[in-house]
Amino acid sequence: MKAALEKLSDSAWTLRGDIKYANAVEIREQGERLLESSAQSVGVDLSGMTSATSVAISVLLCWLRAAQKRGKSLSFNHLPQNLLDVARVSGLDKLLDQAVVQAAP
Repeated sequence: MKAALEKLSDSAWTLRGDIKYANAVEIREQGERLLESSAQSVGVDLSGMTSATSVAISVLLCWLRAAQKRGKSLSFNHLPQNLLDVARVSGLDKLLDQAVVQAAP
């Protein structure tokens, strides 16, 4: 399933599907554009993600950096366990930990 990022409100987004090499730049840029018109604090629901790759982690980290540059706060809700596992193996879990509000059960 192709990744789809949807702005539910000024402070809530949802991400569904797979972030892969073919669509990573598109999804990253879409999130960066959404930050421009979003509230100071944005929660991103990741419960609809269907796969976990280092590419997906890269996109999430790019969004965190973009939010920080804009003085905004970005948090990730329902982060899939397999995505946390990939982050841990690659040593990026500490960077994501700052933004994870709630991991998926």
